[in-house]
Amino acid sequence: MMDITSHISVYRQTKACAVVRVSETKIIENIKKNAIPKGDVLEISRTAGILAAKQTGNVIPNCHNVPIENVEIIYKIMDHEIHCEVTVSTVYKTGVAIEAIYAASVVAITLYDLLKSLDDSVEISSVKVVDTKGGKSPHHDSNGKGLSAAILICSDAILKGQKENKSGEIVKDKLIKCNLTVANHEVLPNDEKVIRKKILEICPMVNILIVAGGTGLLQKDHTPEIVKPLLDKVIPGISEAARNYGQDRTPYAMLSRGVAGIRGKCLILVIPGSSRGAKETIDVLFPYILHIFKFQKL
Repeated sequence: MMDITSHISVYRQTKACAVVRVSETKIIENIKKNAIPKGDVLEISRTAGILAAKQTGNVIPNCHNVPIENVEIIYKIMDHEIHCEVTVSTVYKTGVAIEAIYAASVVAITLYDLLKSLDDSVEISSVKVVDTKGGKSPHHDSNGKGLSAAILICSDAILKGQKENKSGEIVKDKLIKCNLTVANHEVLPNDEKVIRKKILEICPMVNILIVAGGTGLLQKDHTPEIVKPLLDKVIPGISEAARNYGQDRTPYAMLSRGVAGIRGKCLILVIPGSSRGAKETIDVLFPYILHIFKFQKL
Protein backbone atom coordinates (compact mmCIF):
# COMPACT_ATOMS: atom_id res chain seq x y z
CA MET A 1 0.00 0.00 0.00
CA MET A 2 1.31 3.45 -0.90
CA ASP A 3 2.08 5.82 1.98
CA ILE A 4 -0.21 8.85 1.56
CA THR A 5 0.36 10.46 4.97
CA SER A 6 2.10 13.45 3.37
CA HIS A 7 -0.60 13.99 0.72
CA ILE A 8 -3.17 16.75 1.02
CA SER A 9 -6.92 16.28 0.97
CA VAL A 10 -8.51 17.82 -2.12
CA TYR A 11 -11.68 17.28 -4.11
CA ARG A 12 -11.51 14.21 -6.34
CA GLN A 13 -14.08 12.65 -8.67
CA THR A 14 -14.02 9.72 -11.08
CA LYS A 15 -16.65 8.41 -13.48
CA ALA A 16 -16.55 4.79 -14.65
CA CYS A 17 -18.85 2.99 -17.05
CA ALA A 18 -19.84 -0.65 -17.47
CA VAL A 19 -21.87 -2.01 -20.38
CA VAL A 20 -24.23 -4.96 -20.08
CA ARG A 21 -25.49 -6.49 -23.35
CA VAL A 22 -28.63 -8.60 -23.77
CA SER A 23 -29.74 -10.54 -26.83
CA GLU A 24 -33.41 -9.52 -26.95
CA THR A 25 -35.01 -6.07 -26.98
CA LYS A 26 -37.94 -7.59 -25.07
CA ILE A 27 -35.73 -7.83 -21.98
CA ILE A 28 -34.87 -4.18 -22.26
CA GLU A 29 -38.60 -3.34 -22.53
CA ASN A 30 -39.36 -5.39 -19.42
CA ILE A 31 -36.59 -3.64 -17.54
CA LYS A 32 -38.11 -0.27 -18.40
CA LYS A 33 -41.54 -1.54 -17.27
CA ASN A 34 -40.07 -3.02 -14.08
CA ALA A 35 -41.44 -6.38 -15.18
CA ILE A 36 -38.42 -8.59 -14.45
CA PRO A 37 -39.36 -11.52 -12.13
CA LYS A 38 -36.50 -10.86 -9.69
CA GLY A 39 -37.61 -7.29 -9.06
CA ASP A 40 -36.51 -3.78 -9.99
CA VAL A 41 -33.14 -4.74 -11.47
CA LEU A 42 -31.96 -1.16 -11.90
CA GLU A 43 -32.58 -0.16 -8.28
CA ILE A 44 -31.18 -3.41 -6.91
CA SER A 45 -28.02 -2.93 -8.98
CA ARG A 46 -27.79 0.73 -7.98
CA THR A 47 -27.86 -0.24 -4.31
CA ALA A 48 -25.18 -2.88 -4.91
CA GLY A 49 -22.99 -0.30 -6.65
CA ILE A 50 -23.27 2.22 -3.82
CA LEU A 51 -22.36 -0.44 -1.26
CA ALA A 52 -19.44 -1.57 -3.43
CA ALA A 53 -18.00 1.94 -3.69
CA LYS A 54 -18.00 2.27 0.10
CA GLN A 55 -16.42 -1.16 0.63
CA THR A 56 -13.68 -1.03 -2.02
CA GLY A 57 -10.85 -0.69 0.49
CA ASN A 58 -11.95 -3.90 2.19
CA VAL A 59 -11.83 -5.88 -1.07
CA ILE A 60 -8.92 -4.51 -3.12
CA PRO A 61 -5.71 -5.14 -1.08
CA ASN A 62 -3.72 -1.98 -1.89
CA CYS A 63 -6.72 0.35 -1.92
CA HIS A 64 -7.11 2.83 0.95
CA ASN A 65 -10.35 3.19 2.88
CA VAL A 66 -11.50 6.43 1.29
CA PRO A 67 -14.33 8.46 2.86
CA ILE A 68 -16.89 8.44 0.06
CA GLU A 69 -18.82 11.71 -0.13
CA ASN A 70 -21.16 10.80 -2.98
CA VAL A 71 -22.00 7.97 -5.38
CA GLU A 72 -24.19 8.71 -8.38
CA ILE A 73 -25.33 5.90 -10.66
CA ILE A 74 -27.06 6.68 -13.96
CA TYR A 75 -28.34 4.19 -16.52
CA LYS A 76 -28.48 4.80 -20.26
CA ILE A 77 -30.65 2.13 -21.85
CA MET A 78 -30.20 1.24 -25.53
CA ASP A 79 -31.88 -1.40 -27.70
CA HIS A 80 -29.59 -4.19 -26.53
CA GLU A 81 -27.36 -2.48 -23.98
CA ILE A 82 -27.49 -0.97 -20.51
CA HIS A 83 -24.74 1.59 -19.89
CA CYS A 84 -24.07 1.93 -16.16
CA GLU A 85 -22.31 5.20 -15.33
CA VAL A 86 -20.96 5.44 -11.79
CA THR A 87 -19.54 8.72 -10.45
CA VAL A 88 -17.74 8.66 -7.11
CA SER A 89 -16.67 11.81 -5.26
CA THR A 90 -14.54 12.49 -2.20
CA VAL A 91 -12.37 15.07 -0.49
CA TYR A 92 -9.33 13.05 0.48
CA LYS A 93 -5.63 12.38 0.02
CA THR A 94 -6.01 9.84 -2.77
CA GLY A 95 -8.32 9.36 -5.74
CA VAL A 96 -11.42 7.24 -6.24
CA ALA A 97 -10.74 5.62 -9.63
CA ILE A 98 -10.69 2.13 -8.12
CA GLU A 99 -13.86 2.85 -6.15
CA ALA A 100 -15.64 3.99 -9.32
CA ILE A 101 -14.53 1.12 -11.52
CA TYR A 102 -15.21 -1.45 -8.79
CA ALA A 103 -18.69 -0.02 -8.20
CA ALA A 104 -19.41 -0.03 -11.95
CA SER A 105 -18.27 -3.66 -12.11
CA VAL A 106 -20.55 -4.66 -9.24
CA VAL A 107 -23.51 -2.85 -10.85
CA ALA A 108 -22.87 -4.79 -14.05
CA ILE A 109 -22.39 -8.11 -12.24
CA THR A 110 -25.61 -7.56 -10.29
CA LEU A 111 -27.49 -6.87 -13.51
CA TYR A 112 -25.97 -10.01 -14.99
CA ASP A 113 -27.13 -12.04 -12.00
CA LEU A 114 -30.68 -10.67 -12.22
CA LEU A 115 -30.96 -11.22 -15.97
CA LYS A 116 -29.05 -14.45 -16.59
CA SER A 117 -32.11 -16.67 -16.08
CA LEU A 118 -33.89 -14.76 -18.85
CA ASP A 119 -31.03 -14.54 -21.32
CA ASP A 120 -28.26 -17.12 -21.72
CA SER A 121 -26.32 -14.65 -23.86
CA VAL A 122 -26.23 -11.71 -21.41
CA GLU A 123 -22.69 -10.37 -21.09
CA ILE A 124 -20.63 -7.60 -19.59
CA SER A 125 -18.90 -6.11 -22.62
CA SER A 126 -16.70 -3.45 -21.01
CA VAL A 127 -15.76 -1.72 -17.77
CA LYS A 128 -13.60 1.38 -17.87
CA VAL A 129 -12.84 4.77 -16.32
CA VAL A 130 -14.18 7.54 -18.56
CA ASP A 131 -13.44 10.76 -16.64
CA THR A 132 -11.44 12.02 -13.69
CA LYS A 133 -11.51 15.44 -12.03
CA GLY A 134 -9.55 17.02 -9.21
CA GLY A 135 -6.72 15.23 -7.48
CA LYS A 136 -3.06 15.85 -8.06
CA SER A 137 -3.23 17.09 -11.65
CA PRO A 138 -4.23 20.72 -10.96
CA HIS A 139 -2.16 20.91 -7.78
CA HIS A 140 1.10 19.29 -8.86
CA ASP A 141 1.48 21.21 -12.08
CA SER A 142 3.57 23.86 -10.36
CA ASN A 143 7.27 23.08 -10.28
CA GLY A 144 10.41 24.95 -9.44
CA LYS A 145 12.08 24.84 -12.83
CA GLY A 146 13.87 28.13 -13.34
CA LEU A 147 13.56 29.12 -9.67
CA SER A 148 16.35 29.36 -7.11
CA ALA A 149 16.30 28.83 -3.38
CA ALA A 150 18.50 29.27 -0.33
CA ILE A 151 18.42 27.45 2.99
CA LEU A 152 19.56 28.97 6.29
CA ILE A 153 19.70 26.74 9.36
CA CYS A 154 19.80 28.68 12.63
CA SER A 155 21.46 26.38 15.18
CA ASP A 156 24.35 26.80 17.60
CA ALA A 157 24.35 23.06 18.26
CA ILE A 158 24.93 22.20 14.59
CA LEU A 159 27.69 24.81 14.30
CA LYS A 160 29.45 23.27 17.33
CA GLY A 161 29.14 19.78 15.86
CA GLN A 162 26.77 18.61 18.58
CA LYS A 163 24.01 17.79 16.10
CA GLU A 164 23.77 16.79 12.46
CA ASN A 165 22.20 19.11 9.93
CA LYS A 166 19.35 16.70 9.16
CA SER A 167 16.77 19.43 8.64
CA GLY A 168 18.87 21.19 6.04
CA GLU A 169 19.35 18.00 4.04
CA ILE A 170 15.65 17.16 4.22
CA VAL A 171 14.70 20.61 2.92
CA LYS A 172 17.37 20.52 0.23
CA ASP A 173 16.28 17.11 -1.06
CA LYS A 174 12.66 18.25 -1.29
CA LEU A 175 13.55 21.43 -3.17
CA ILE A 176 15.66 19.49 -5.65
CA LYS A 177 12.77 17.05 -6.23
CA CYS A 178 10.63 20.09 -7.06
CA ASN A 179 13.24 21.14 -9.67
CA LEU A 180 14.49 24.17 -7.73
CA THR A 181 18.14 25.16 -7.85
CA VAL A 182 19.57 25.37 -4.33
CA ALA A 183 21.97 28.29 -4.64
CA ASN A 184 22.92 28.54 -0.98
CA HIS A 185 22.79 26.25 2.05
CA GLU A 186 24.51 27.22 5.28
CA VAL A 187 24.26 27.04 9.06
CA LEU A 188 24.13 30.22 11.15
CA PRO A 189 24.44 30.87 14.89
CA ASN A 190 21.35 31.93 16.84
CA ASP A 191 22.53 35.50 16.64
CA GLU A 192 20.02 38.19 15.68
CA LYS A 193 22.48 40.44 13.84
CA VAL A 194 24.06 37.58 11.91
CA ILE A 195 20.70 36.15 10.84
CA ARG A 196 19.28 39.52 9.79
CA LYS A 197 22.40 40.41 7.81
CA LYS A 198 22.43 37.08 5.98
CA ILE A 199 18.72 37.33 5.10
CA LEU A 200 19.17 40.83 3.68
CA GLU A 201 22.18 39.63 1.72
CA ILE A 202 20.54 36.56 0.19
CA CYS A 203 16.97 37.76 -0.49
CA PRO A 204 17.80 39.72 -3.67
CA MET A 205 19.64 36.70 -5.08
CA VAL A 206 16.96 33.96 -4.84
CA ASN A 207 13.24 33.36 -5.35
CA ILE A 208 12.72 31.42 -2.12
CA LEU A 209 14.55 31.68 1.18
CA ILE A 210 13.88 29.05 3.83
CA VAL A 211 15.02 29.84 7.36
CA ALA A 212 14.82 26.84 9.70
CA GLY A 213 15.13 27.00 13.46
CA GLY A 214 14.30 29.41 16.26
CA THR A 215 10.52 29.04 15.98
CA GLY A 216 10.01 27.61 19.48
CA LEU A 217 9.43 29.28 22.82
CA LEU A 218 12.89 29.25 24.37
CA GLN A 219 14.68 32.52 25.06
CA LYS A 220 17.06 31.91 22.17
CA ASP A 221 14.18 31.33 19.72
CA HIS A 222 13.73 34.67 17.97
CA THR A 223 13.79 33.90 14.22
CA PRO A 224 10.14 34.99 13.67
CA GLU A 225 10.86 38.31 15.42
CA ILE A 226 13.87 38.84 13.14
CA VAL A 227 12.01 38.04 9.93
CA LYS A 228 8.65 39.75 10.48
CA PRO A 229 9.96 43.35 10.28
CA LEU A 230 11.76 42.46 7.03
CA LEU A 231 8.61 41.36 5.20
CA ASP A 232 6.74 43.60 2.78
CA LYS A 233 3.70 41.30 2.90
CA VAL A 234 2.83 38.57 5.39
CA ILE A 235 1.08 35.44 4.08
CA PRO A 236 -0.51 33.98 7.23
CA GLY A 237 -2.28 31.15 5.41
CA ILE A 238 1.03 29.42 4.67
CA SER A 239 1.99 29.07 8.32
CA GLU A 240 -1.57 28.20 9.27
CA ALA A 241 -1.57 25.36 6.74
CA ALA A 242 1.72 24.03 8.10
CA ARG A 243 0.54 24.14 11.71
CA ASN A 244 -2.79 22.55 10.83
CA TYR A 245 -1.01 19.74 8.99
CA GLY A 246 1.35 19.21 11.91
CA GLN A 247 -1.42 19.30 14.48
CA ASP A 248 -2.94 16.18 12.93
CA ARG A 249 0.33 14.41 13.70
CA THR A 250 1.42 15.87 17.05
CA PRO A 251 -0.37 18.09 19.58
CA TYR A 252 2.77 20.21 19.91
CA ALA A 253 2.57 21.66 16.39
CA MET A 254 0.46 24.52 17.77
CA LEU A 255 3.53 25.76 19.64
CA SER A 256 5.46 26.45 16.43
CA ARG A 257 5.73 30.10 15.42
CA GLY A 258 6.46 29.75 11.73
CA VAL A 259 6.19 32.85 9.55
CA ALA A 260 5.82 33.36 5.80
CA GLY A 261 5.81 36.38 3.56
CA ILE A 262 7.32 38.36 0.71
CA ARG A 263 10.32 40.65 0.73
CA GLY A 264 10.88 42.29 -2.63
CA LYS A 265 10.66 39.38 -5.08
CA CYS A 266 11.67 36.74 -2.57
CA LEU A 267 9.34 34.39 -0.70
CA ILE A 268 10.63 33.86 2.85
CA LEU A 269 9.56 30.83 4.89
CA VAL A 270 10.46 30.46 8.55
CA ILE A 271 10.01 26.80 9.52
CA PRO A 272 10.82 24.61 12.55
CA GLY A 273 14.40 23.49 12.99
CA SER A 274 13.67 19.93 14.08
CA SER A 275 13.99 17.33 11.33
CA ARG A 276 10.41 16.16 11.83
CA GLY A 277 9.00 19.68 11.92
CA ALA A 278 10.98 20.71 8.85
CA LYS A 279 9.92 17.62 6.89
CA GLU A 280 6.23 18.01 7.71
CA THR A 281 6.26 21.70 6.85
CA ILE A 282 8.04 21.19 3.55
CA ASP A 283 5.79 18.25 2.68
CA VAL A 284 2.62 20.27 3.11
CA LEU A 285 3.90 23.38 1.34
CA PHE A 286 5.70 21.95 -1.70
CA PRO A 287 5.08 21.85 -4.59
CA TYR A 288 1.79 23.68 -4.01
CA ILE A 289 3.38 26.90 -2.78
CA LEU A 290 5.17 27.26 -6.12
CA HIS A 291 1.82 28.27 -7.58
CA ILE A 292 2.82 31.77 -6.43
CA PHE A 293 5.33 31.93 -9.25
CA LYS A 294 3.14 30.42 -11.95
CA PHE A 295 1.20 33.47 -13.10
CA GLN A 296 3.22 36.39 -11.84
CA LYS A 297 6.74 37.46 -11.15
CA LEU A 298 7.20 38.41 -7.55
